[in-house]
Amino acid sequence: MKNITKVLTFSSIVLLTACGGGGSDDNKDSNKPFTPTNAAAASNGATITPTTASNLIDGDVTTSWTSNDSPVVISFGAVKKIGSIKLTRINSSATLGTSPDILVELSDNGTTYTKSKMSLMFSGADCYSTTSNATSMSCTMKPARNISHIRISTPNSKFYDFLELEAITSDAL
Repeated sequence: MKNITKVLTFSSIVLLTACGGGGSDDNKDSNKPFTPTNAAAASNGATITPTTASNLIDGDVTTSWTSNDSPVVISFGAVKKIGSIKLTRINSSATLGTSPDILVELSDNGTTYTKSKMSLMFSGADCYSTTSNATSMSCTMKPARNISHIRISTPNSKFYDFLELEAITSDAL
């Protein structure tokens, strides 16, 4: 009976170790699964100019921000690895291309901005894939980009009701 108990005890230790249990370093941050977050909403408007555009990042699609001649700038408060961006608006058409009605620009320092291909389509910050329809435009970036600020403007003097901006973090750059 002692030999059976020893074998069972040894087997339990091997099983715990193989499953990740029993060690003191099993809960290191590097072992935790990555959970994507919406950096725009998570910033709680660390800085949003103008402040009236806070509806753009409140996580509530029943509120909106109406664009005007001034751009809106959303700061995450720090540089984040962003894998995708989505801008949702109330149903309306928008011209994209060389002279877009909606211009989305990205920055890692809040001073210099790169135009995103999600609005230009032909030049600017690369998008692995883009989608655009009457209610949204999005860009998935591979690799993810270091971004601290997103600037949205309507350069053709057209005004849009924007519902939400999502800037989803990525674990790989």
